[in-house]
Amino acid sequence: MEGTTPPMSGKDTWLSEESILQSLEEAVNRISKKNLAGALDTLIYLNFERLLLPAKDQRTLLAVDRSQVFGPERVRETAARIQRCEAALRESDAGGSLDAAKAALARWKQT
Repeated sequence: MEGTTPPMSGKDTWLSEESILQSLEEAVNRISKKNLAGALDTLIYLNFERLLLPAKDQRTLLAVDRSQVFGPERVRETAARIQRCEAALRESDAGGSLDAAKAALARWKQT
């Protein structure tokens, strides 16, 4: 199933290639317009870090790696850039947050 993202279940159904891409693009756009609080809200709502945490498969009750469907390395690297962006936003660093948000977006686009 290369090129497509398998559907996630339950609370994770909102996480898809497209929804993550849209959220990162929205954050970059908001930072570009100096709406730092709005950009931080966007990233908090995205809750990308959730992909780094294991989940429980309701059918088998086994732990599953949420990042597997997107590529663990891609998720870790994107998450690190998002965390840098959030830290810069909390410091009201528009330039640093824009650089980090653009880096997160660029990394997410790499498959």
